[in-house]
Amino acid sequence: MDNSLDFYAVTVEDAKRALDENLPNGVKVPRVPRWVRLPPGQDDLALRPAATQWLSSLPVLARPHKCAEHYPRIVNRLSRLWQSPLFVREYLDELVSDKRGEREGFPHGIKEELTQLRDYYNRTYPIQERRSIWDAAG
Repeated sequence: MDNSLDFYAVTVEDAKRALDENLPNGVKVPRVPRWVRLPPGQDDLALRPAATQWLSSLPVLARPHKCAEHYPRIVNRLSRLWQSPLFVREYLDELVSDKRGEREGFPHGIKEELTQLRDYYNRTYPIQERRSIWDAAG
């Protein structure tokens, strides 16, 4: 018995159409924009122990205390991303800058904390210039 699958290239639109057409009794699956927030999970409701430990490892002036109190999900995520420069920079920039143009913004003090944290991160972990292995052979 041949268990292999046949694959062929299709456009995203064709794939969506095929999925919609094969639903039972014309049921439509609502398209949810990717920016819609999911229902609150464990990380949204309280600080994780790892996040508390991460907070205490930061200099006092860089600690986002108000953010931790009002938005534990953000601090939990920051603590997970902290060792990944590309991801933490992108996340902090996303939090501090409104790229969608429709956000209300953070309450007073929280945006300032996040900006201070971003500045601290950028000073402490500057972007390293990429070098080729051929530069050392020089």
